[in-house]
Amino acid sequence: MRLPQGWLEESVYVAMDGRNVSRIRAPDGRRFIRKPVPADSAERWIYENVLSGLPVHYPRLLESPVAGGEAVESLWFEDLGALTHNYDLSLALRVVRYVAYWHNYATEPGRLASLCGLKPTYDQMANEVLAMQRLLTGMADKHGIDRSRLARFYREIEETRLTDAPVLSHGDLHVGNYACVNGQTYVLDWEHAHLNVRYWDLFHLIDLTHPLYPRSVSPEWRETLLRAYYDESERLGLPVDRITFELEYRLFAGVFSLWMLGLIEQDLLNPDCVWPKSRLQTQASETADIIGQII
Repeated sequence: MRLPQGWLEESVYVAMDGRNVSRIRAPDGRRFIRKPVPADSAERWIYENVLSGLPVHYPRLLESPVAGGEAVESLWFEDLGALTHNYDLSLALRVVRYVAYWHNYATEPGRLASLCGLKPTYDQMANEVLAMQRLLTGMADKHGIDRSRLARFYREIEETRLTDAPVLSHGDLHVGNYACVNGQTYVLDWEHAHLNVRYWDLFHLIDLTHPLYPRSVSPEWRETLLRAYYDESERLGLPVDRITFELEYRLFAGVFSLWMLGLIEQDLLNPDCVWPKSRLQTQASETADIIGQII
């Protein structure tokens, strides 16, 4: 849309589907974040019907400050300023306690039950990983992952099913979607919220790699965050069975990481991939390290 005279716009980031999220500055000094959304987006509904009941900080959704409507529907948010997105254990600990809150949030499924996540379900990923066993075993050799441990893990995938019930999931909780602002922790970008197993958000927070955000995850980091989540759920009066919880997280994280490694290797072979190869190679190495720790 054309902004009124004197209003300024600068790009904040471009989404994978090409949508440009921008910072808008009004002549009177006010600042906004404008996010174009697909026609079927449920993000406004999530803000109005789900997030309002959570003790979680997130950017406020605002009414459009520009009169006359827009050709493409957009959501306008408060501008939290320039954000940094670094892997930091103290920040991740604050976020994982938030996660325990929204996972234990009592909400009627309603429209949430019809919403889908950004990626395939765990069962779909597990089936793909099983179908790619020979290919992924070759990738394991390339990255120094022990073949015998991988073979045992494949048997676990075949023999074990997750027992976790669906909970409210943020859906895309990578490090780019939370930040600390003036000492307060904010969780951003709720457009992919849906119902899923609790391991979905936890994996994104703890073990998901990303080409834009290099990371190094240690077993101690993982153990600390899982314990904090478990303890917070217990404090809220809704404890999980710790043994089952830890075993199923390991299974989920191993399957998701193997699936991601296959995806990254495909991207490395794709000349039209949007990510630089150097970043993908770093991501592949980080993902392989996580697989080696988990399986």
